[in-house]
Amino acid sequence: MMAINLDEIPDNPGVYTFIDKNGKILYVGKAISLKKRLSSYFNSSPKSPKTVQMLSLAHEVRYIITTNEVEALLLENNIIKNEKPKYNIRLKDAKSYPYIKLTEEEFQRIIITRDTSDKNALYFGPFVNVNSLRGILNEILKIFPIRTCSDGIFKKKKVCLNYQIKQCSGPCEEMISKEDYKKLVDEVKKLFTGKVSEIKENLKEKMFDYSKNLLFEEAAKIRDRINALDSLFTRQGVVINDEKSSDIFILKEDQKFKIICSLFIRNGKLLSVKTEFIDDDDFDISLYILQLYSITQQPPESIGIIVNDTLIKNSDPLIEAVYKTTGHKVSLMRSIDKKILEIGIENIEVEREFFLKKQDNLKKSLEKLSSLTNCDVNTIECVDISHLYGKNVVGASVCWSNGEFIKSRYRRYKITNETNDDFTAIYELMSRKANNILDGSEQRSDLYIIDGGIGQLNAALKAFKEKNLNAFIISISKGRSLKEQRFDSEETIASIHLPNRKNPVKPKRNDPMLLLIEKIRDEAHRFVINYMRKSYEKILLKSGILDVEGIGEKRLKKILSTYPDILDREITKEELSKNCNLPLTIVEKLIHYIKKIKDEVKK
Repeated sequence: MMAINLDEIPDNPGVYTFIDKNGKILYVGKAISLKKRLSSYFNSSPKSPKTVQMLSLAHEVRYIITTNEVEALLLENNIIKNEKPKYNIRLKDAKSYPYIKLTEEEFQRIIITRDTSDKNALYFGPFVNVNSLRGILNEILKIFPIRTCSDGIFKKKKVCLNYQIKQCSGPCEEMISKEDYKKLVDEVKKLFTGKVSEIKENLKEKMFDYSKNLLFEEAAKIRDRINALDSLFTRQGVVINDEKSSDIFILKEDQKFKIICSLFIRNGKLLSVKTEFIDDDDFDISLYILQLYSITQQPPESIGIIVNDTLIKNSDPLIEAVYKTTGHKVSLMRSIDKKILEIGIENIEVEREFFLKKQDNLKKSLEKLSSLTNCDVNTIECVDISHLYGKNVVGASVCWSNGEFIKSRYRRYKITNETNDDFTAIYELMSRKANNILDGSEQRSDLYIIDGGIGQLNAALKAFKEKNLNAFIISISKGRSLKEQRFDSEETIASIHLPNRKNPVKPKRNDPMLLLIEKIRDEAHRFVINYMRKSYEKILLKSGILDVEGIGEKRLKKILSTYPDILDREITKEELSKNCNLPLTIVEKLIHYIKKIKDEVKK
């Protein structure tokens, strides 16, 4: 642990940063008293492994004095957003909250988006599950058939499938007047602001007018829209009396756990719930909330904060910081609906039970791995190889530590020996990895897992031995045939190969150790395949595929996003045409060209 002269630290509010030897910020925090807060890092109180690791890497502490807590909160948030310190809890997935967006243009469109930066647009959300959101959008389009297409497609002035299935009114071909289209959009705006009863009254009035004029078919369409509107909000389940929009954050913490449940309520209806475990000794719920709104820029009218069963009724620094960050005034809730509280507490209990079970399985897995390898196992790397018809060989490794994948330690390797020989490829990769460990460009792990059998394991062992690098290495393989698998038993076809052991270990199917190894192995396989797919793209682009008649950059991007491994699979022209929206004449030329590329690669 680094040394610090606490006598020099002022007893003022401010922001502090822990800096590593390269000048990079490891952690940033705020404090009402810098002296008291920084003293807590260097006393004898127990600290989480994460904090201990951060302190071991820290080279110095810097601080900035602020005049008040609001300034400290804003400064802390900005530093985290700009510098992305490794040991800070950041809302990395705040962008992933999907919203329904209503654009602002002549013929407005409605889409699902994760980007809420357009100040002129109207947003409805946030949601947590994008799949359920797609269902909600489909229901909205049945009631209010406005366009979802891009401007490029709209300008073609040709109705698409959405018009055929009655989920668009066809403004591109002037199937609806601007005035009537605007009325549809206005109804959607009312829906977003919770004026459902007003929408229903307007629809009923239209339905009765059509009936009076004997336009029964049109009246029936309006009736169906009213029923769909009722169905949409019935499916949302929880409805509270207050029609305002609010976000509620419930934090439960003790010596072992910090779990936060976020509930998003719009127009009196619970849209979504997100619960997560927090691994941070210094978790600050005010910063967590400010981070969310500084990214989404969509705060509600009011915020409810409960910490360990206590409703927070005064948080002026947070309210002021949210206003300065977003330009929106929010208020703190003085009471919270009992139904909402019950949902939040139940979600927290589920998360707690899940975490305990996960920790128990993880403990058993690591204990068994440590027993199997006779070493303490905390950090694990897994290595995998991929190639294209024996050419363009690539390798990759992923890293797992203390229950999570460490993306900063993922590595890719372009194998120089272009032969269809996994043993040679593994030997080269592990030799280079050993060199990197010795020169300090890669960290050493407790255990290395090779995806393969005894031959791949021996190649990896040889590479490390030649570099005089001691490390425990194992490999995992499957049997040659699925016929070996007896699905009515607990046996598996997975084999774990150990150094200097003739017969492999055959764990049971539900063995926590096997499940952990397979999880890390599958992540390595995913990572190396993605690397391989990027190589496919380079091969295709260098091959001149854009010279094929009818294939441009946009179509090629669509093809590769649908079939990223197009050189390594058989696809019928009908399948390619349907899934990539391509004319058969162009598809036939494309398939002929791809066959030519495959033949050249195989040579």
